[in-house]
Amino acid sequence: MNRAEDALQKSIVQWLRLQGLFVTHVPNTARRSPREGARFKEMGMVAGYPDLIVHARGGVTVLIEVKAPPKRLKSGKLSKAKPATTDGQDEVFPLLATFGFPVLIARDLDAVISALSNMGVVKGRGR
Repeated sequence: MNRAEDALQKSIVQWLRLQGLFVTHVPNTARRSPREGARFKEMGMVAGYPDLIVHARGGVTVLIEVKAPPKRLKSGKLSKAKPATTDGQDEVFPLLATFGFPVLIARDLDAVISALSNMGVVKGRGR
């Protein structure tokens, strides 16, 4: 994760908690020794799992993968380039969807707010 992605994730978590949602982070990208990494895999860690698990009332769970927001170009416009998902994410996200867990790819807070509003997880824009 880079600093812009960290900042975006922090703002998403803060907003989710202000909405009364339960949110937790899955620190899969933390640096670990090979031995510790093997131990974590044996304990159930899965490469490609989304960054955030969000629980809402009524048993609703939404998973959010945070990607770095677009960079500002020298022209002042935002880049259209988007960080790609990893091979692990490309395998895991569709599998999660088959179990009924939606996975959002978050590149900005407004998109998260809009998606969760459209899904009925939060009411209105809540900002």
